[in-house]
Amino acid sequence: FMKAEILARSGRLEESLVALNAIRSADNRLGTPYYGLAYYQSGQIHEQLGQIDDAMEMYARLLRLWGDSDPQYQPYVEEAASSLDRLASLKTREPDAVP
Repeated sequence: FMKAEILARSGRLEESLVALNAIRSADNRLGTPYYGLAYYQSGQIHEQLGQIDDAMEMYARLLRLWGDSDPQYQPYVEEAASSLDRLASLKTREPDAVP
């Protein structure tokens, strides 16, 4: 996960997505919080890249995964829900618009 964060912070967004995809593909939901965080971070990166549908999918998956999670993860859930609502509203108003 740290590698993905470092890549994202250095502007290497596509490479960061590859690292995050590896975390999500490992299907280690029970062993680490990084699984959920990978969805959250992927949503943010897809949004930065203008890949709105992909961002919405990542946020929606995080909500399904962590909707009833422990309190320490709720800020991520709330932010993902807010982002999902914002992007859905944007798509409804301007289907071709990219933030």
